[in-house]
Amino acid sequence: MPPPPSPPSSSSSSSSSSSHKTRSSKKKKKTSLIILDVKFDLPIYDGELNAEKLDNWIRQIDVYCRVQNVDSERKKIQLASL
Repeated sequence: MPPPPSPPSSSSSSSSSSSHKTRSSKKKKKTSLIILDVKFDLPIYDGELNAEKLDNWIRQIDVYCRVQNVDSERKKIQLASL
């Protein structure tokens, strides 16, 4: 398969062009955030003394907090106590 066509060259000198490419490539290395509008019910823990159920509930709360960008430990605790 042939390589994709390269963009047209600009009228600037090759040295400024290469420094521009270096700066551009550094900018491209930043990861972009994905914004999701996800709605799901918060899991309810019924208080049963079952370690497996408790672990699963904690994992579900953790996933919910990550998806909703809840990063404060205080907010996570308040959310879980609802």
